Amino acid sequence: MKSNAKNKKLLLIYDYYVVNGMIHYGVSGILVNYLKKNKIDFSINKHEYSEGFLNIYTKFKSLYEDLKKDEFTDLIAYNFINALNGFIIKKVFFKKFRLIFVSVDFSTKRFKSKILSKLYVFFDYLASVFSDETWNCSKRIYDYRSNFLKPEKNFYIPNISNYEKKNLKKFDQFTIVMICFLQHNYVFDEIYEAFDYLKDKNLKLVIIGDGEAKEDIHKKIKENKMEQHVELAGFITHDKVLDLLEKSHLGLALYSGTVDHNYWGDSLKIREYTYFDLPVITTDNVYNYIEVENENLGLVIKKNGDLLKQIKMMYEDKQLYKKFLVSIKEYNKTYSMDKLYDSRIKI
Repeated sequence: MKSNAKNKKLLLIYDYYVVNGMIHYGVSGILVNYLKKNKIDFSINKHEYSEGFLNIYTKFKSLYEDLKKDEFTDLIAYNFINALNGFIIKKVFFKKFRLIFVSVDFSTKRFKSKILSKLYVFFDYLASVFSDETWNCSKRIYDYRSNFLKPEKNFYIPNISNYEKKNLKKFDQFTIVMICFLQHNYVFDEIYEAFDYLKDKNLKLVIIGDGEAKEDIHKKIKENKMEQHVELAGFITHDKVLDLLEKSHLGLALYSGTVDHNYWGDSLKIREYTYFDLPVITTDNVYNYIEVENENLGLVIKKNGDLLKQIKMMYEDKQLYKKFLVSIKEYNKTYSMDKLYDSRIKI
């Protein structure tokens, strides 16, 4: 691809996941979309996610081969292992690329073991200090790194979607979408409490995802004769997810609060829902719930039992829903992923 950004040639390195035979690239797809749209020259070094020393060595060797055979102006590394590998290659082999560490999540309690968690934080710290720039997906992570990084190295780059909107004509005001892992926690207790309302109003909740609690949730749906109102869609392709979001009425981004990185993180679910003009119901244990409140993008659950009440508000208070819809459209005009990338890549 020829570049509109003068003398730019980027190398992206990231992991992908394979679930039920489908490849999931995560947030890296947002940057890839931007580069293609702007005709910026780039290559990709990607690996299926796995853990262990052998995986680190494989990534290092593969990255070294790419950097040896070609000259790049920028190496954009998702996760600290890739960033540290890039730093070692840059210093040992005298390469002159700009190293950008993309921090897509963070946690001070990553593992059950305190020692492993401290090692995780330490290596994450090294990656951010040794990189020329660090892009933080959430304001909370950005603020944390502001304690030891200079402003010219530390940037807040949230995961705002930039996927093509197909302007699908078939809008379904009765569809609620929820992307999640199917787990045994209070989130699904709240969903069960909403069953009667979903049935009475002829609403349909489409749950995208999989997990250990799938069979129990399916059993609960069957016991309550909710098959016409709750669909367990499983893992589906990202394109199908986006098509569903564009046609739906409301998005649920519910977090149990049992995982520490939710506290630090920027909910991609919220970003994708609002990008496709869906008002949101979310919980107050993920960082960008603050944005949902401040920007009037939806409702925030602050105590158990609020989900049913808030679904009712979204369907019965037409003015409230319209207010959220207007705010989301204005928000989408103001916040642009392409503008954020322009500010860091076209320099």
